[in-house]
Amino acid sequence: MDVISAQVDSLQAAGNLKVAKAKLNDAMGISLDYPIKIRSVKSAKEAPPDLDTCLSQALTRRQELAQQKLNLSIMRGNLRLAKIERLPTFTVTGRYNVYADKFAFGGVPVNRENWNKNTDWRVGIGLSFPIFDGGVKWRAIEAAKINVNEAELNYEELEKEIKLEVKSAHLNLVTALKKIELTEKQVKSAEESYDAALGRYKAGVAPITEVIDAEVALANSRVNHISTVYDYFLAKATLEKAMGQLPFR
Repeated sequence: MDVISAQVDSLQAAGNLKVAKAKLNDAMGISLDYPIKIRSVKSAKEAPPDLDTCLSQALTRRQELAQQKLNLSIMRGNLRLAKIERLPTFTVTGRYNVYADKFAFGGVPVNRENWNKNTDWRVGIGLSFPIFDGGVKWRAIEAAKINVNEAELNYEELEKEIKLEVKSAHLNLVTALKKIELTEKQVKSAEESYDAALGRYKAGVAPITEVIDAEVALANSRVNHISTVYDYFLAKATLEKAMGQLPFR
Protein backbone atom coordinates (compact mmCIF):
# COMPACT_ATOMS: atom_id res chain seq x y z
CA MET A 1 0.00 0.00 0.00
CA ASP A 2 2.84 2.39 0.90
CA VAL A 3 4.56 1.58 -2.41
CA ILE A 4 1.43 2.41 -4.40
CA SER A 5 1.00 5.62 -2.43
CA ALA A 6 4.59 6.56 -3.14
CA GLN A 7 4.10 5.87 -6.84
CA VAL A 8 1.02 8.11 -6.88
CA ASP A 9 2.97 10.85 -5.13
CA SER A 10 5.82 10.46 -7.63
CA LEU A 11 3.43 10.73 -10.55
CA GLN A 12 1.83 13.81 -9.03
CA ALA A 13 5.24 15.37 -8.46
CA ALA A 14 6.23 14.77 -12.09
CA GLY A 15 3.03 16.46 -13.26
CA ASN A 16 3.57 19.38 -10.89
CA LEU A 17 7.09 19.78 -12.26
CA LYS A 18 5.80 20.09 -15.83
CA VAL A 19 3.20 22.64 -14.74
CA ALA A 20 5.82 24.58 -12.78
CA LYS A 21 8.12 24.73 -15.82
CA ALA A 22 5.26 25.99 -17.99
CA LYS A 23 4.39 28.65 -15.40
CA LEU A 24 8.03 29.70 -15.19
CA ASN A 25 8.21 30.07 -18.98
CA ASP A 26 5.01 32.09 -18.94
CA ALA A 27 6.38 34.34 -16.20
CA MET A 28 9.47 34.98 -18.29
CA GLY A 29 7.38 35.68 -21.38
CA ILE A 30 8.69 32.81 -23.50
CA SER A 31 7.03 29.84 -25.18
CA LEU A 32 5.43 27.39 -22.75
CA ASP A 33 7.16 24.47 -24.51
CA TYR A 34 10.60 26.08 -24.58
CA PRO A 35 13.04 23.67 -22.88
CA ILE A 36 14.66 25.07 -19.77
CA LYS A 37 17.34 23.54 -17.60
CA ILE A 38 16.66 23.87 -13.90
CA ARG A 39 19.67 24.21 -11.66
CA SER A 40 19.45 22.51 -8.30
CA VAL A 41 19.20 25.07 -5.51
CA LYS A 42 19.10 24.19 -1.84
CA SER A 43 17.91 27.52 -0.54
CA ALA A 44 17.56 31.21 -1.29
CA LYS A 45 18.41 33.86 1.25
CA GLU A 46 18.10 37.50 0.29
CA ALA A 47 16.16 40.54 1.34
CA PRO A 48 13.13 41.29 -0.83
CA PRO A 49 13.43 44.43 -2.97
CA ASP A 50 11.78 47.64 -1.86
CA LEU A 51 8.20 47.84 -3.13
CA ASP A 52 8.37 51.54 -3.97
CA THR A 53 11.51 50.93 -6.04
CA CYS A 54 9.77 48.09 -7.89
CA LEU A 55 6.78 50.30 -8.64
CA SER A 56 8.98 53.15 -9.85
CA GLN A 57 10.95 50.88 -12.19
CA ALA A 58 7.77 49.29 -13.55
CA LEU A 59 6.22 52.66 -14.40
CA THR A 60 9.45 53.67 -16.13
CA ARG A 61 10.26 50.47 -18.03
CA ARG A 62 6.94 48.98 -19.08
CA GLN A 63 6.70 49.56 -22.82
CA GLU A 64 2.91 49.44 -22.99
CA LEU A 65 2.68 52.27 -20.46
CA ALA A 66 5.21 54.31 -22.45
CA GLN A 67 3.07 53.74 -25.55
CA GLN A 68 -0.04 54.94 -23.75
CA LYS A 69 1.85 58.00 -22.52
CA LEU A 70 2.95 58.79 -26.07
CA ASN A 71 -0.61 58.37 -27.32
CA LEU A 72 -1.83 60.74 -24.62
CA SER A 73 0.74 63.35 -25.68
CA ILE A 74 -0.42 63.03 -29.29
CA MET A 75 -4.07 63.50 -28.31
CA ARG A 76 -3.20 66.59 -26.26
CA GLY A 77 -1.23 67.96 -29.19
CA ASN A 78 -4.21 67.42 -31.48
CA LEU A 79 -6.39 69.33 -29.02
CA ARG A 80 -3.99 72.27 -29.03
CA LEU A 81 -3.97 72.31 -32.83
CA ALA A 82 -7.78 72.21 -32.92
CA LYS A 83 -7.92 75.20 -30.57
CA ILE A 84 -5.37 77.10 -32.65
CA GLU A 85 -7.60 76.67 -35.70
CA ARG A 86 -10.28 78.82 -33.99
CA LEU A 87 -7.89 81.67 -33.19
CA PRO A 88 -7.82 84.82 -35.36
CA THR A 89 -5.26 84.76 -38.18
CA PHE A 90 -2.78 87.62 -38.17
CA THR A 91 -0.99 88.33 -41.46
CA VAL A 92 1.74 90.77 -42.45
CA THR A 93 2.57 91.43 -46.11
CA GLY A 94 5.27 93.60 -47.64
CA ARG A 95 5.98 94.84 -51.14
CA TYR A 96 8.76 96.91 -52.65
CA ASN A 97 7.69 98.94 -55.72
CA VAL A 98 9.98 100.30 -58.42
CA TYR A 99 8.39 102.65 -61.04
CA ALA A 100 10.63 101.55 -63.85
CA ASP A 101 8.57 103.27 -66.57
CA LYS A 102 9.74 106.69 -65.37
CA PHE A 103 13.33 105.62 -65.81
CA ALA A 104 12.71 103.85 -69.12
CA PHE A 105 10.28 106.23 -70.80
CA GLY A 106 10.17 109.40 -68.73
CA GLY A 107 13.74 110.43 -69.25
CA VAL A 108 14.49 110.36 -65.52
CA PRO A 109 18.18 109.70 -64.96
CA VAL A 110 19.05 106.83 -62.65
CA ASN A 111 20.72 108.17 -59.52
CA ARG A 112 20.21 107.80 -55.82
CA GLU A 113 17.92 110.80 -55.46
CA ASN A 114 15.64 109.81 -58.36
CA TRP A 115 15.70 106.17 -57.26
CA ASN A 116 14.44 107.10 -53.82
CA LYS A 117 11.71 109.27 -55.35
CA ASN A 118 10.47 106.56 -57.72
CA THR A 119 10.53 103.57 -55.35
CA ASP A 120 8.60 102.83 -52.16
CA TRP A 121 7.75 100.14 -49.59
CA ARG A 122 4.20 99.07 -48.88
CA VAL A 123 3.31 97.02 -45.82
CA GLY A 124 -0.07 95.49 -45.13
CA ILE A 125 -1.44 94.05 -41.88
CA GLY A 126 -4.47 91.79 -41.75
CA LEU A 127 -6.51 90.08 -39.02
CA SER A 128 -9.17 87.51 -39.93
CA PHE A 129 -11.70 85.89 -37.60
CA PRO A 130 -13.25 82.44 -38.29
CA ILE A 131 -16.85 83.44 -37.62
CA PHE A 132 -18.96 81.31 -39.95
CA ASP A 133 -17.63 77.75 -40.44
CA GLY A 134 -20.77 75.74 -39.71
CA GLY A 135 -19.40 74.63 -36.32
CA VAL A 136 -16.72 72.48 -37.93
CA LYS A 137 -13.87 73.80 -35.82
CA TRP A 138 -15.93 73.69 -32.63
CA ARG A 139 -16.81 70.04 -33.26
CA ALA A 140 -13.15 69.30 -33.95
CA ILE A 141 -12.23 70.73 -30.53
CA GLU A 142 -14.93 68.70 -28.79
CA ALA A 143 -13.80 65.52 -30.55
CA ALA A 144 -10.19 66.24 -29.56
CA LYS A 145 -11.28 66.72 -25.92
CA ILE A 146 -13.07 63.35 -25.96
CA ASN A 147 -9.94 61.68 -27.37
CA VAL A 148 -7.81 63.28 -24.64
CA ASN A 149 -10.19 62.12 -21.89
CA GLU A 150 -10.23 58.60 -23.29
CA ALA A 151 -6.43 58.53 -23.55
CA GLU A 152 -6.14 59.78 -19.96
CA LEU A 153 -8.51 57.06 -18.72
CA ASN A 154 -6.61 54.37 -20.63
CA TYR A 155 -3.31 55.57 -19.19
CA GLU A 156 -4.64 55.69 -15.63
CA GLU A 157 -6.26 52.25 -15.97
CA LEU A 158 -3.08 50.68 -17.33
CA GLU A 159 -1.03 52.34 -14.61
CA LYS A 160 -3.34 50.86 -11.96
CA GLU A 161 -3.10 47.40 -13.56
CA ILE A 162 0.69 47.54 -13.59
CA LYS A 163 0.83 48.70 -9.96
CA LEU A 164 -1.49 45.87 -8.93
CA GLU A 165 0.58 43.37 -10.89
CA VAL A 166 3.79 44.56 -9.23
CA LYS A 167 2.28 44.58 -5.73
CA SER A 168 0.89 41.05 -6.16
CA ALA A 169 4.20 39.74 -7.49
CA HIS A 170 6.10 41.47 -4.68
CA LEU A 171 3.77 39.99 -2.05
CA ASN A 172 4.22 36.51 -3.54
CA LEU A 173 7.99 36.97 -3.41
CA VAL A 174 7.95 38.06 0.23
CA THR A 175 5.64 35.16 1.11
CA ALA A 176 7.91 32.68 -0.69
CA LEU A 177 10.94 33.90 1.27
CA LYS A 178 9.08 33.45 4.55
CA LYS A 179 7.93 29.97 3.51
CA ILE A 180 11.54 29.04 2.74
CA GLU A 181 12.51 29.91 6.32
CA LEU A 182 9.65 27.84 7.71
CA THR A 183 10.31 24.80 5.51
CA GLU A 184 14.00 24.90 6.47
CA LYS A 185 12.92 24.61 10.10
CA GLN A 186 10.59 21.75 9.17
CA VAL A 187 13.43 19.89 7.45
CA LYS A 188 15.69 20.36 10.45
CA SER A 189 12.97 19.15 12.81
CA ALA A 190 12.26 16.13 10.59
CA GLU A 191 15.98 15.28 10.47
CA GLU A 192 16.14 15.37 14.25
CA SER A 193 13.04 13.18 14.52
CA TYR A 194 14.49 10.70 12.06
CA ASP A 195 17.81 10.54 13.89
CA ALA A 196 15.98 10.01 17.19
CA ALA A 197 13.77 7.25 15.75
CA LEU A 198 16.78 5.55 14.18
CA GLY A 199 18.63 5.71 17.49
CA ARG A 200 15.72 4.19 19.37
CA TYR A 201 15.41 1.44 16.76
CA LYS A 202 19.09 0.59 17.04
CA ALA A 203 18.72 0.53 20.81
CA GLY A 204 15.84 -1.92 20.43
CA VAL A 205 13.24 0.30 22.02
CA ALA A 206 11.36 1.30 18.84
CA PRO A 207 9.91 -0.69 15.92
CA ILE A 208 11.15 -0.28 12.36
CA THR A 209 7.81 1.29 11.40
CA GLU A 210 8.67 4.34 13.52
CA VAL A 211 11.89 4.78 11.54
CA ILE A 212 10.01 4.39 8.25
CA ASP A 213 7.42 6.96 9.29
CA ALA A 214 10.15 9.39 10.32
CA GLU A 215 11.98 8.83 7.04
CA VAL A 216 8.81 9.48 5.01
CA ALA A 217 8.17 12.65 7.01
CA LEU A 218 11.73 13.77 6.35
CA ALA A 219 11.40 13.11 2.62
CA ASN A 220 8.12 15.02 2.48
CA SER A 221 9.59 17.99 4.32
CA ARG A 222 12.53 18.09 1.91
CA VAL A 223 10.22 17.92 -1.10
CA ASN A 224 8.10 20.68 0.39
CA HIS A 225 11.19 22.81 0.95
CA ILE A 226 12.45 22.30 -2.60
CA SER A 227 9.02 23.18 -3.96
CA THR A 228 9.02 26.34 -1.89
CA VAL A 229 12.45 27.33 -3.20
CA TYR A 230 11.30 27.01 -6.79
CA ASP A 231 8.13 28.92 -5.94
CA TYR A 232 10.43 31.69 -4.84
CA PHE A 233 12.29 31.75 -8.16
CA LEU A 234 8.98 31.73 -10.03
CA ALA A 235 7.78 34.67 -7.91
CA LYS A 236 11.07 36.47 -8.57
CA ALA A 237 10.75 35.99 -12.34
CA THR A 238 7.14 37.17 -12.20
CA LEU A 239 8.17 40.33 -10.33
CA GLU A 240 10.96 41.04 -12.79
CA LYS A 241 8.53 40.67 -15.66
CA ALA A 242 6.06 43.01 -13.95
CA MET A 243 8.87 45.54 -13.53
CA GLY A 244 9.74 45.33 -17.21
CA GLN A 245 13.20 43.92 -16.55
CA LEU A 246 13.02 40.72 -18.59
CA PRO A 247 13.81 41.03 -22.31
CA PHE A 248 11.45 38.21 -23.28
CA ARG A 249 8.25 39.08 -25.13
